[in-house]
Amino acid sequence: MIAAPLVAPRIDSTQWYSGAAVALEIHAVSEGIRRGDWVEGRIGGLGVAAETVGVIVDPIGTLASWEWAGRWSTYSRSPTSWTC
Repeated sequence: MIAAPLVAPRIDSTQWYSGAAVALEIHAVSEGIRRGDWVEGRIGGLGVAAETVGVIVDPIGTLASWEWAGRWSTYSRSPTSWTC
């Protein structure tokens, strides 16, 4: 296959915490503190607080919304292969 000059190459920017809002916010807090950027750290802290409230108010819905668990789990990739 010939590479098209107008098609950009794929760059994978996913991290281990991609798709997990709690981990993303904790990472934002740690990066904000590490760089001395208190605005980013405080916004990340608000995100962690909001996620914590979400877990307390609706734990089942919050767990269902964590898409990263399904992305990294081998069981969710092929539900037809589940056998009893």
